[in-house]
Amino acid sequence: MRQVLANLSGRVNRSAHPLLEKRPVRIIQVSVITSDRGLCGGFNTNIFRKAIQVIEKCEASGAAL
Repeated sequence: MRQVLANLSGRVNRSAHPLLEKRPVRIIQVSVITSDRGLCGGFNTNIFRKAIQVIEKCEASGAAL
């Protein structure tokens, strides 16, 4: 998804569209999706650990949840 948006935004005039202008990150939203099948406890644990790392990194940079 990031590649598609980067490709599309590279083809337009960024100053012409308000959604493409660079702004400071103030508020973030994190969606965590896990599995509920079989023996996936370790898988889900790793997903939660990564989500916590991302949240802590964003909070350290001044963003709010």
